[in-house]
Amino acid sequence: MVEFNTPSGSPDIVFIFLDRTGKSSSDWSREIVKNLSDYVLVNIQNHGFNVIQGLDEDSLLQHASEKYSHAVVLSTGTEFINGDEFFHETEKLVYGNTDFFIMGHLADRDDGYYELHEQCYIIDLQKLKRLGFPKIGDFSYYDTHTQIAPIRSEDNVHDDYTPLWIKPGNTDKTYKHKWHGWNIIWVALKNNLPILVFPEEFRNNKKFYYPNYETSFIPASSYLYGKQSIASQTLFYPHNTEEMYEINFTGPIRQLIIQASGLQWVEYLTKYGYDENTVVRFVDYNLFAVETMMAIVKRWNGLNYDQFITAVVGGRAALVGKEARDWLATSVKLEDVKIDPALWNDIKSKVKFDFRHEDLVLNIGLPINSWLDNTPKTIIHLSHIFSYDPAAAFVPLKHRLYNENLLLKKIKEHNPNAHILMGRSCEGFTNQTMGSIDLKSLKTPTWHANGEWL
Repeated sequence: MVEFNTPSGSPDIVFIFLDRTGKSSSDWSREIVKNLSDYVLVNIQNHGFNVIQGLDEDSLLQHASEKYSHAVVLSTGTEFINGDEFFHETEKLVYGNTDFFIMGHLADRDDGYYELHEQCYIIDLQKLKRLGFPKIGDFSYYDTHTQIAPIRSEDNVHDDYTPLWIKPGNTDKTYKHKWHGWNIIWVALKNNLPILVFPEEFRNNKKFYYPNYETSFIPASSYLYGKQSIASQTLFYPHNTEEMYEINFTGPIRQLIIQASGLQWVEYLTKYGYDENTVVRFVDYNLFAVETMMAIVKRWNGLNYDQFITAVVGGRAALVGKEARDWLATSVKLEDVKIDPALWNDIKSKVKFDFRHEDLVLNIGLPINSWLDNTPKTIIHLSHIFSYDPAAAFVPLKHRLYNENLLLKKIKEHNPNAHILMGRSCEGFTNQTMGSIDLKSLKTPTWHANGEWL
């Protein structure tokens, strides 16, 4: 068992991360899922939740009940998508008035007893404790047993095996198999404890890639490959999703290095100052984003940001029969994005702009002076480029951390006084945030416990 704690961790809700990589159907699926799980672990902590990680589901639940009221249990192969939506919905569920014991995906397996799908479920730990910690129930093929058959809804969430609800029955039935969760479902029904099915607001904000079943993993993983392709070629973030970094900086800014997204760079200029000697250099691995930012700087007049962005992006998207919204990543209404036209015109009249299409994460041979000048009063905003979810599944943390350390070393040698603003690739695995981080110093999840991080 390994515990990953964040300073802002929720006092009531914990995420239990089960390592099922040993069941992966191939080395290919196992490698992708391990890479993805490294990112998911960091992402959970960045949203303010502690993580207990390990292999034994029942012991982890019992341990978690000593401190927390509820647990979100997930298996490797699960990813939370659409920003913070799943996390918000979890808090609304736990802190709301909904009475439940378990919420998850239920499956009617016909000749096997009902399944609580292992990809993800939420459980009331204190109710589990009062029951004496009954086992969840492992999958067991050809394990004949007799149990009271639940009564289920006629309608399904999808297909014909996902009931909208189940409730206690009164007729015995002999089953051939036991599916994951068979015992806890039986205990819950026996004690009239509510078992709920994930509604859309939970279902739509997570993905499961079925790494145990190659025929399911192949189509499911297409989402990951598609996300990687879009993010590197055709995606633009018109609004920044992260807060500004607070730094001790005396302006005006002479050089600002930043990614080609949103208007947060304007906020940095406004907060720390700018003048005729200021250079803003947009450096991004996505050429589409660089070109879109170039259009903003050169052609936008500071008014009707939503209309301008939609027109610019839409013109490109139309080339391949897309709509602009398919190439825009935003969780806010763009009509709410405003800027003072006088400020915008002043910035454009004084600041010099430069645009570079470069991959700072993977191109370790890129000369540092090709995108960074040895200029005083420099801010280098790297954001979370070394922990970017579209790429994380395909670039191991071991690789990302190596390149991250190398880039920071080059920056310090070339411009030692630059202020570097970034999230580290291994946030959550260590408390260290500055300088070179040794892979061996990281807290190691069980899916890397075979010595590959040594």
